[in-house]
Amino acid sequence: MTEIEVDFSRPLTGKQRQALSKRLARLESEVMSESVEGARNAFKLMAGRELRRPLRVRSGFAYWADAPESRTVSDRSAPPKKDRPPATRIVSPRGVALRFVLTMIALQQARHSKAGSRATNDVPIRPTSGRDHGWADLIASATPHADGLMYHTPLDKKVRHVQSALNALSGAHLVELEPGGKRPTYNGFRLLDECAGLNRPGSTLLPYTTPDREDSCLALPAAFINEGWIHVLEDSEIALLLMVACGIGNLEPGPQVAIPSRVRLLKYGIGRDSYSTAHPMLARFGLLEVEEIGRRDDGRVLQYGGDDGEAHVHRLQLMNDAFEGPALETVTNAIKDALDRS
Repeated sequence: MTEIEVDFSRPLTGKQRQALSKRLARLESEVMSESVEGARNAFKLMAGRELRRPLRVRSGFAYWADAPESRTVSDRSAPPKKDRPPATRIVSPRGVALRFVLTMIALQQARHSKAGSRATNDVPIRPTSGRDHGWADLIASATPHADGLMYHTPLDKKVRHVQSALNALSGAHLVELEPGGKRPTYNGFRLLDECAGLNRPGSTLLPYTTPDREDSCLALPAAFINEGWIHVLEDSEIALLLMVACGIGNLEPGPQVAIPSRVRLLKYGIGRDSYSTAHPMLARFGLLEVEEIGRRDDGRVLQYGGDDGEAHVHRLQLMNDAFEGPALETVTNAIKDALDRS
């Protein structure tokens, strides 16, 4: 068996270079820097503090124990969204639903750390004369948006992002919108339990409450929120962090997590393309230690047989201390380094 750490000297493909160049341009924009800092400050003002304890998320958000055993699923594609757990049901390359719902959960836990505390919502989407902050302030957006002759300010764009996110979250049964005639009323929405009823008889929807000790939960460092990682990571990277933090289906005990491909697909809803793109980037950022199993020095996969190739599953480990670093600066520098090396 060949065991190697991720080799960052491997040249990037043209597609990878293009994607990283676009990401770097977005992260280096002045608007993005101000937006990330503004979102961090808004969280502290709305919560009255930073998040003091690890962010606890019920395991059913990332792992669907009773996911349908679809025969059409292969490691070349993830299951359809309706057959995924909530976390990967709402992933989007452009949307903010995953980041927004995790931010709302973190805000609830920062405000009400007592187990069983029910989520409340007295915050408008857009700041008003009577409110210094709104939900839109918790979103980081890279640039203003021009649409023909119309120009949208960063706040306009963030409001639209939140409204779009709430529509997606409502469809996934993670929030409940107040009825508003032809159009939903976004103000006054209600945060629901993050498992979306998947693991309860009758798929009962319940209001969100702060988890207690008996709840099966995954945990991410508080710095994931406080240092702004939630704003600069891609959805696929966040989904992978959730899987590693959850660890259900792990092949071996200990801090390293080895999730077989079938479990990753069916229970976590993470396809091979998403996984193979996300784990090297998280390793570059220092958030994940990756031990690649069954690969040649050039990164090519060795040929193997066996059920599910379990002996060749990568070993992954969260590096919790790395989250304490400044997210935007760390990610920007890591992408620059990757582009300079290739």
